[in-house]
Amino acid sequence: MSRTTDELMRTAFLWRATLADGQAAPEERRRFEAWLRADPAHARAYERARRFWDEMGALDREALDPAFFRPSPGERLRRALAPGGHRAAWAGGLAAVCLVALLALHALPGWFPGAGAPSGAAGPQPAQGRTYAAAVGETRSLELADGSRVTLGADTAVEVVFDPGLRLVRMGLGEAYFEVAPDADRPFEVVAGQARITVHGTAFNVRRGAGDTHVAVAEGVVSVLVPGAGQGAPEAGAGGARAETLAAGERLTVRADGGAVKDASPRPEAIGAWRDRLLVYIDTPLADITADLNRYRHRKIRIADQDLAGLRVTATFDSGDIEGLLQTLTEVFPVRLEAIGDETVLRRAP
Repeated sequence: MSRTTDELMRTAFLWRATLADGQAAPEERRRFEAWLRADPAHARAYERARRFWDEMGALDREALDPAFFRPSPGERLRRALAPGGHRAAWAGGLAAVCLVALLALHALPGWFPGAGAPSGAAGPQPAQGRTYAAAVGETRSLELADGSRVTLGADTAVEVVFDPGLRLVRMGLGEAYFEVAPDADRPFEVVAGQARITVHGTAFNVRRGAGDTHVAVAEGVVSVLVPGAGQGAPEAGAGGARAETLAAGERLTVRADGGAVKDASPRPEAIGAWRDRLLVYIDTPLADITADLNRYRHRKIRIADQDLAGLRVTATFDSGDIEGLLQTLTEVFPVRLEAIGDETVLRRAP
């Protein structure tokens, strides 16, 4: 592995050690979620670290070299300086186990970025406290332990955490379609940006951008807790937060500042059409569309003339033909394309 890959996997293992006992402080979880959102490669590295961590958990401790459990001087120093006392020490010791194993596994295929699954191994199965991701340009469908289904859009990562009283999904940037199995005793919650969505059994779509989060309901009813303009991210019972109820065919846009706007979505049957490669936009700013398209291609699109960013577009496109989509934009709107380095730049046509 390269030095960059080494460092990424070390970070992923350290996060796994921090989160493994389920007692991470809220600030630690916020830092982890920010790291996860920063780059799709982070989510993929964390998933590999999680898989390897689970494999290590199945090993007989007596069969391991005692040195695996002996913290290095650097870890002892970090333990002394870190808040959290014995829990920090415990996590540091387990991180040492994984990091030693990381070095030993350099030559094994399947565990690191760029490698496939080990020969004959089944793919990772959805379970509690696990992170899943779809790469740029791909979609991925998951069946969760409760029978719910989640379809991840391109370049999207989620963390799934189930316990006896709650089913929780934390969502990074991207898009996901949820088909939730009813469970009267355990609500199903999705936290995406400023929105906290609660359902018992329904189908809905969530698209989270760098600013706004969009929730559209295809079937049933959902409740969305929003903090209100100027407030922080919503937490259960947080002062100033309010709940918006959405029925089939309704959509809620939760802005980055905590404000929210409810309106009629496209036809309910069109919600989640991206699962069939159809990208449907109704009076959507060009900036939002290009952010979407960048999840489907490695050659990124950038708007050079910012007065184009607010251009409103109503159209349906095939996600497998992004180049054709861009060409159509130049024919309908005052836009021209320019290839600069590894980017496609949109400029106002003369």
